[in-house]
Amino acid sequence: MLLRDTRKMRTLLVSLLLSMLIQTADAQVLYGSVVGTVTDPSGAPVLLATATLSNLQTGQDLRADTDSAGFFNFPTVPPGRYTLTLNHAGFSRFVRENLAVVINSVIRTDVQMQIGSVTEQIVVSSAAPLLQTERADVHTDFETSQLENLPVPPSRNFQQLLGTVPGFTPPGQTNSVGANPARALSFNVNGTSRYGNNIRIDGATMNQVYLPYLVMYVPAIEAIDNVNVVTNSFTAEQGLAG
Repeated sequence: MLLRDTRKMRTLLVSLLLSMLIQTADAQVLYGSVVGTVTDPSGAPVLLATATLSNLQTGQDLRADTDSAGFFNFPTVPPGRYTLTLNHAGFSRFVRENLAVVINSVIRTDVQMQIGSVTEQIVVSSAAPLLQTERADVHTDFETSQLENLPVPPSRNFQQLLGTVPGFTPPGQTNSVGANPARALSFNVNGTSRYGNNIRIDGATMNQVYLPYLVMYVPAIEAIDNVNVVTNSFTAEQGLAG
């Protein structure tokens, strides 16, 4: 298993995949993506604007230039909080703060730069998008703050929270300790068989071989950064499910 650091697992992806619709998307199961188009005040694309994505936790910077259509693309971004900065000669610097990137998601940030000095800057505080426009899958995300603060029964099993996702039956125990030493929970989604669930940790499928509707290992809830739950219209990279 890949570890983000000594305290936290890099990601936990729970994919409950219930449709065979396949479509193109840039985000991968261990990463998110940030895309956008940069234009000037007239709406014309801005070529070779420099986009910088700065991780607020690690200090890592990712850089990309806009193409002839003003488009920039960060296809594999580790989950976390970021600041997006755009620079181009003759325009004021644009800064979007507190951009939340989660696994298996594409965030679009379109920017209209304003004429001005490079020493001037426009700062925008980012808010969660109301509508997903870059993907057609149906998913729910649980971030670290939710995992640590939402009420969970004494077992502290993150799977208890899946009962709050639309379409889930209440997760519950279905086997003895001998058959299920991890005390993983069983559930059905959208009326389909529980045998169609595909559960991944750091991108690797963790279903038991002899009880495939259960996960082999249940990490401590405090060790999880992010849980991504896909319940419909999943992409080709999220196969192996009903």
